[in-house]
Amino acid sequence: MLSLDLSPDNSAPAQLTSFKIQDGDEIHIFPIAQYNQDTIYLQGHVQRPGRYSYHEKMKLTDLIASYKEILPEPAAHYGEIIRLNPPDFHPTVVSFDLAAAMADPASAPQLQPLDTVRIFSRFDFEPAPTVFVVGEVRSPGNYRTSGQASLRDAVFLAGGLKPDAAVDTAQLFRINPDGQLQNLQRKSRLRAEWKRCG
Repeated sequence: MLSLDLSPDNSAPAQLTSFKIQDGDEIHIFPIAQYNQDTIYLQGHVQRPGRYSYHEKMKLTDLIASYKEILPEPAAHYGEIIRLNPPDFHPTVVSFDLAAAMADPASAPQLQPLDTVRIFSRFDFEPAPTVFVVGEVRSPGNYRTSGQASLRDAVFLAGGLKPDAAVDTAQLFRINPDGQLQNLQRKSRLRAEWKRCG
């Protein structure tokens, strides 16, 4: 086995050019180390996840300067920094308040080389708003909404009404914050809206 140091201040290039390859030889070229000491990693609910350069006294807001770099509806009060601690690089987790850091960049947490910053969606911690549509619609089922859907929006999500659907009334069942089920019968304007929408 011949191992060569390819740094510029030695004679390895001369050894490399004079070394003759023989039948059956194996040559191993090793990859660059996966971790670069001057690197920060960004993951999660962001526009551009990936690897970023670290610089001295770097803060979270140097990595994420504004909400434009985060996807809509992030978890406002929780984010994580996974830190690799020498000498064995065991990980620890440092949590931070994203909204507080964005409002006051001076209070943003300090980053260290090899940190992984993880931003979450608010729906990682709470159920996404949904509506369950059944009855005389083309595609009954559970549908995610923006949280501000109207009755007409819900019916559109379910593919629209079937030809024999009754369009004068609709029943709405709502679960209140206290867990109680409320039955709301609504006079609907679906007939007029469907004619207007074609």
